[in-house]
Amino acid sequence: MLVKKDLACLLKRTEPLHPDMIISDVADRILILKNQKFLSLPVIDSANRPLGMVSRSRLQDIFLQRYGRELWGRRPVADIMSTTPLLIPLEMSMEDAASSVTAQLKYPITEDFIFVDQAGAYLGLGTVLDLLEALAKDLGRNRRALIRAQQIAGLASWEWNAHNDTFDGSLHLDPILGLSQPGRDATLASLTEAFEPASQALIHQFFHAPEGDLPQTVELRITSDDGEQRLIELQGEHYVDGETGEHRAVGTIRDITQRRLTEERMAYLANFDQLTKLPNRYLFQDRLKHAIAQADRSGSSIALLFLDIDRFKWINDALGHAAGDELLMQVAQRLNDTVRVSDTVARLGGDEFTIILENITTTSQITSAVEHILGSFRGKFQLARREVSVSTSIGVAVYPGDADGVETLLKSADTAMYRAKQEGRDGYHFYTEELNRKADRRLELEHALRSALERNEFELYFQPQLHTTTGRLISAEALLRWFPPSGSIGPAEFIPLLEDLRLIVPVGRWVLEKACEAASRWQREGLDGVRVAVNLSVHQLRHSDFVSTVKETLNKTGLAPELLEIEVTESILLDDRGSAIALLELNDLGVRVAIDDFGTGYSSLAYLKRFAVDTLKLDRTFVSDLTVDVDDDAIASAVITLAHSLGITVTAEGVETAVQRQFLAERKCDCIQGFLISPAVPEAAFLKWAASATKIVPASPLICA
Repeated sequence: MLVKKDLACLLKRTEPLHPDMIISDVADRILILKNQKFLSLPVIDSANRPLGMVSRSRLQDIFLQRYGRELWGRRPVADIMSTTPLLIPLEMSMEDAASSVTAQLKYPITEDFIFVDQAGAYLGLGTVLDLLEALAKDLGRNRRALIRAQQIAGLASWEWNAHNDTFDGSLHLDPILGLSQPGRDATLASLTEAFEPASQALIHQFFHAPEGDLPQTVELRITSDDGEQRLIELQGEHYVDGETGEHRAVGTIRDITQRRLTEERMAYLANFDQLTKLPNRYLFQDRLKHAIAQADRSGSSIALLFLDIDRFKWINDALGHAAGDELLMQVAQRLNDTVRVSDTVARLGGDEFTIILENITTTSQITSAVEHILGSFRGKFQLARREVSVSTSIGVAVYPGDADGVETLLKSADTAMYRAKQEGRDGYHFYTEELNRKADRRLELEHALRSALERNEFELYFQPQLHTTTGRLISAEALLRWFPPSGSIGPAEFIPLLEDLRLIVPVGRWVLEKACEAASRWQREGLDGVRVAVNLSVHQLRHSDFVSTVKETLNKTGLAPELLEIEVTESILLDDRGSAIALLELNDLGVRVAIDDFGTGYSSLAYLKRFAVDTLKLDRTFVSDLTVDVDDDAIASAVITLAHSLGITVTAEGVETAVQRQFLAERKCDCIQGFLISPAVPEAAFLKWAASATKIVPASPLICA
């Protein structure tokens, strides 16, 4: 009889999961378990009590779904765990544990269970297979244990007598081996002949090796009578019969073909991208690690190429995700066809690919490979029955020159890739230390920006807009400034970061409220009728509650709608995801709409009419060379004439000289804004300026409406 204390030998101390862990963060740990016998990992609560189990097969099914990794990756572990795990008290006997397994588990041979203490707290994992092996060790003397093991898993048991070479197998032996000729009452020699030659050698070693050097478990290959390849696991131990003195062996045999296929499939899922069949991030990092180690040994270099498909989002939006997937597969094929067999092409995720070039001795090797890759994109891609031109941007980093390890090399190549994007796409850029400083600077600013609003580090500055001929103050543009403890940061540097981090929505809401509060004060302090202009991001306009936010802000501050002017870029007029509709609703409220940087984007007369635009802001690029560049003179004159013909006023930005002001006045530009009048200043300075400002030109009947 097996005793209670024997169960403790099956306990495996396994680090558990917690229900709020993110699936993507633990996916590799679940799919690639060091102990391949484990098919699940436990989930426990804060009190160390088991909540459930997350199975590898469940995760496998999810990741095989279309966009499964993307759809499920950020969800908590609790969403995929089984909430009815089998709990086995450690003090239970093995036979009682076997009874619980048989009674409670649907497919016991493929499931694990959780060991708990007397109070129900988590101790570790156990596997049904380990339980069977422990029972099998007592088969020769405990027939009840043999029957129990066979009931649990459909195993075949066997007993071998070395004296006469008889091999006595249980009823399940022949079906497991797939043999029509009985093998359970044959000699070991005749049964061995059914296995493949390599397995025959293992069988001979198992049964005839010197005592003390006997393998306990071997894996054998056999072809069944119907031609099926099967993987068989043979387990057992030798002993000397106490009554007869004969050498015997007993054990179990089972078909592990499906289990091995499942393990191989899981290993593939953990290492390869399902769409492109390329190595994924996990396998890429492993290969990069080995490549670096090889470079250290040989004294050579490796180059890491980081590729990003240009305007991939447009492909997905315009042609659909199926076309996007097809493009990724075609790109993967072209990259594989382009590089050497010894190089590694991997997909990190989304439209990002990496290539490891090993044994690099000259820069020309790298540039040649990069040019070859760029050339492979010259041919059009067939997507959704269309021919589509696609390009890629490539960042290049070299080990050991640009990095000291896997993470820094990847970061360096990524940084260089973004530089290639900034330089116009469809090209490549080598990593430099200057790029690294810029990347570090960006990370530093991103971190600081996330708490800047809470720390009251933002301030609004105001730049006046004057009537061109009368010099009367018409409006002031509210401009955001940032003053962190480290010192002032220019808007050209932090505004794009606010956009990228999607912080522009809460910060933009703050700007709108503060600007309206300021304009409301102006009306009470003698600046009657002076408007405030606020710049808006497309992300703000797309928010479903944006228009209601504007209404609430106007009501809260008491500012009349006509004293608020919203400045947007031309591209917003073409946006079909809510922002254009929001502009129409703002028109209905009486809020003025101005098109900022007019002439630098997609200019459309139809859209100007449709959205009842009130003002066009002539971009400073056309103002800076007035009277110097005849083309700019012509463009400025044409924009002013066009706007007036549509009943739209014009404000010229970046006016810095009296000559520019005179040119604009002669062409009846309505308003001017720029350093000639005043730079953007804090509200107190703006009010002081407004109170003391003198007229810069004689009075005129023309009024900037």
